Amino acid sequence: MKDSTNLWIFGDTFLVEVDNNRLRDSIKMMLNNTVVTQKNNSFKTLYARTPEKPESFLKPPETSWWYWTGHG
Repeated sequence: MKDSTNLWIFGDTFLVEVDNNRLRDSIKMMLNNTVVTQKNNSFKTLYARTPEKPESFLKPPETSWWYWTGHG
């Protein structure tokens, strides 16, 4: 039987909710890359560290660099 899990790979990702004015704080919670697992209709966003201080899922060794999905 095949596993029905999918992996979605994203570049720039905003982790904050959009407010009633359709705005968000784009600097506060923008990560350069995240991944999302999907099993049936259940989705889980994966990133490094904690929800309070999230970081990109993959970080290169160079401090001023970042990975986007095109690096895959």
